[in-house]
Amino acid sequence: MNILELNFERGWRGGERQTIYNIQGLAAAGISTHLVCRKGSALHKNACKLGLTVHAFQSKWGVLAFLLIQGKQYQVMHAQTSQILTYCVFTRLFHGASVVFTRRVNYKQKGFLTRLKYQYTSMLVAISQAIQQTLATFSGRKDIEVISDIVVPIATDHARIDGLRHQLNIGNKHIMGTTAALTYEKDPFTMLAAVKKLAANRKDFVFLHFGAGNLEEDLRQKIAAEGLQEHYLLMGFVTDVEAILPLLEIFVISSSQEGLGSSVLDAFIKKIPVVSTNAGGLANLLDNDRGIVCEVGNAAAIAAGIQQLLTNKVLAEAYTQKAFAYVQEYHSMDFITRKYITLFENIATAAK
Repeated sequence: MNILELNFERGWRGGERQTIYNIQGLAAAGISTHLVCRKGSALHKNACKLGLTVHAFQSKWGVLAFLLIQGKQYQVMHAQTSQILTYCVFTRLFHGASVVFTRRVNYKQKGFLTRLKYQYTSMLVAISQAIQQTLATFSGRKDIEVISDIVVPIATDHARIDGLRHQLNIGNKHIMGTTAALTYEKDPFTMLAAVKKLAANRKDFVFLHFGAGNLEEDLRQKIAAEGLQEHYLLMGFVTDVEAILPLLEIFVISSSQEGLGSSVLDAFIKKIPVVSTNAGGLANLLDNDRGIVCEVGNAAAIAAGIQQLLTNKVLAEAYTQKAFAYVQEYHSMDFITRKYITLFENIATAAK
């Protein structure tokens, strides 16, 4: 069975990392897998470094031409983004491959053409139950699989951690933080409000926010207006942030909308206790006492959750042990790859 993975994004976010992991998992299982991506993109560069078989194009016209001419050599095309799914479905009459689409975001969709595109997709995959429900409501399909994200342990960079501690002059303060874009769906202002409430009761901590986005200047001004410059530090976008996550004593996420919450899984694998909202897929990740869950927008609950973890180390340890066991069992490359292989084999067999 020959698989074609497709992702035409320019940047490097969770979906692009998962595309690489999907290819690596399939290759380890002995399945021939190629990648279609944007030429010169971060995904293209990383795939080449890893020695993957890559077909890179400058524009959608190159992709369309490849699918029309070369697409017949693949039994399954796995689209990782909605845009690339359009190209796969549009050319399906010519290449004849089964088309699978994995959706990673959880916002409401609209449009007759998008709904029609989903009807001509062989199988829809959601990375969380929340996305599955949203997809089912919009598309009317009931055969939507849930296959979550892969988590690969990243080696801790102790030298970088020590450098940050020295640079920020943290001393013996408690360190907590998040890795989240400064965008509305991540709700950084609720995070700031939680830190303000925590700072009203204690001063022995610093909150590090790794990420960038269009709300950065507004948030910076709000931090200054609240006098929280010593407690809430904007760290900007940091590459390979997973390698320095153990710098954090507590991981916090305040999203108002979330497809899955892969950053929480990164915290799980590093045994960092988590305080999170219940947005989208986050509720399922934190289920069964794998962390502290708060209602969306509830800054007081987030602050209380942080305080509880700071003062109750036994509870924090219990959360991290359950979360670590969970992520190892249900988000390993082997576990997720086997689910995709079963799916691909079933739809390829049905197509014969």
